[in-house]
Amino acid sequence: MTEPRRPLLLLTAFLFHVPGLWALARRAPPAGILVLNLAALGLTVLGMAAAAVLLPASNPMGPVLVWAVGHVLWGLELARRVDRELV
Repeated sequence: MTEPRRPLLLLTAFLFHVPGLWALARRAPPAGILVLNLAALGLTVLGMAAAAVLLPASNPMGPVLVWAVGHVLWGLELARRVDRELV
């Protein structure tokens, strides 16, 4: 892969995850990523549900914060794995 496209591909992986890699960059995800993607999605949804149940109703930002943390963590991990595949 040429160097100018590499940052764009990593940004796509970070922001749009597995669907973005396929839809925008027409790249298949690295091997084994689909299982990890489903696990990350499940953990994020579980964390959001736990935040919605455990935090007071006056604080609706709990699930949003959990979603944001899950999104960033998975995006970083996916971009790292895509970068490792490109080397």
